[in-house]
Amino acid sequence: MKHALVITHAGSGGTLLCRILGTNPKVRCFGRTNLCYNHPSVLHRARIRIDKVLGDTSKDHTDWYVDKLMSNYDFTCKSLYGVCKFIYMVRSPQVPLATLMSKGYPPGGAETYYLFRLRRMCEMAARTNGALLTYEDLTTKRAFPLLRNTLSLKSSLSDEYRPFLFDEPNLASGKILKEPKEPAVEVPEDVLKRCISGYNRYLKFMESRTGLIRFAI
Repeated sequence: MKHALVITHAGSGGTLLCRILGTNPKVRCFGRTNLCYNHPSVLHRARIRIDKVLGDTSKDHTDWYVDKLMSNYDFTCKSLYGVCKFIYMVRSPQVPLATLMSKGYPPGGAETYYLFRLRRMCEMAARTNGALLTYEDLTTKRAFPLLRNTLSLKSSLSDEYRPFLFDEPNLASGKILKEPKEPAVEVPEDVLKRCISGYNRYLKFMESRTGLIRFAI
């Protein structure tokens, strides 16, 4: 059994990515298990938690278990760098910042989380192989070949997926939305400007990592 980790940040569309990955019969994934990867044994616990949510009727046909990590403390076990496959997903700051602020973060707190999370993702990207995509790569389906190649999937991915009862409205439709509903929160201009600069800088760094593939050939 193999394990892949979606390394992302709040408001990125990472759960949508997990839903799409889960449309392949060889992948078991629903989103975030909320486990902290601080020891290799966590991989076993992740499989149990994913099977509990999805049911275990098809796990004998599974190649990959996938979990989503979006906090810096979610991954601290360096030995897992050589065990797991890594998929990095980032999104420009407007929606992530508005999402955080809608959940109670002050503007400065949202900015700190976003920039520190991107920096941590860059630190991990410097040590791993895998895939790099943006929210736009996913919603336009440009990333589908990249994801299939990264996990060596023979069958396709679908833009229509199984929704869950605990899904937020944008996910409850069971498909990629052309115009998803975004938080109606105004992000301060100075905060947004700094985060756009940081996003462009960190994305460029990750794109320069030879171990990360941005588009399938």
